[in-house]
Amino acid sequence: MIQCPKCNSPIFQPRALVDSDDWQKIFQRLRDPAQVAEEETVRVKQAIHDAESEVASYDAEIAQLEAALSDLRYKRWCLQDYVDRHSSLLAPIRRLPPDILSLIFLIHCRRSPIQLSLGSSNSHQFESSAIFLIQVSIGWRRVALESPRLWSYLTLYVQGDRGSEDEAGFQHCLSFYLERSLQAPLTVYL
Repeated sequence: MIQCPKCNSPIFQPRALVDSDDWQKIFQRLRDPAQVAEEETVRVKQAIHDAESEVASYDAEIAQLEAALSDLRYKRWCLQDYVDRHSSLLAPIRRLPPDILSLIFLIHCRRSPIQLSLGSSNSHQFESSAIFLIQVSIGWRRVALESPRLWSYLTLYVQGDRGSEDEAGFQHCLSFYLERSLQAPLTVYL
């Protein structure tokens, strides 16, 4: 039974309780071939009415509890999100010096260099680990943009006909990488 958290009084009081004796009586009555008498019909109809009313009360109570549970789950989610965000401030990676972080980025980006596709069936495609890294945080963006070697590995796919719009996007991406690579030696795969 649900109780008030402030005063411990019952919030929900069921009116009709079905005990095991009632179940046994009903079970025996159902096995009895005799017809139901008029007075018994009235009692049965009243019992059904009371039980249906009680079912509706339970349904209403369940709906209220589910709403309260949903509210509690949302508040818990918000609090957990708060904890997670604040815990991120203490993450070990935040204590790495920029030169070490840059080396980690470089290793990652060499394993999956930029891939530019032009003229394929999917038109212009662009995949870049370095671009993903600069979108993580301001600190990571600064480190990545200040690391020319990160931008010096390219894989280019050029296939079939190209439209001017595709070519402009392709050239923009390529220019961005070339600009960021500064004096670092380029490695280009065609």
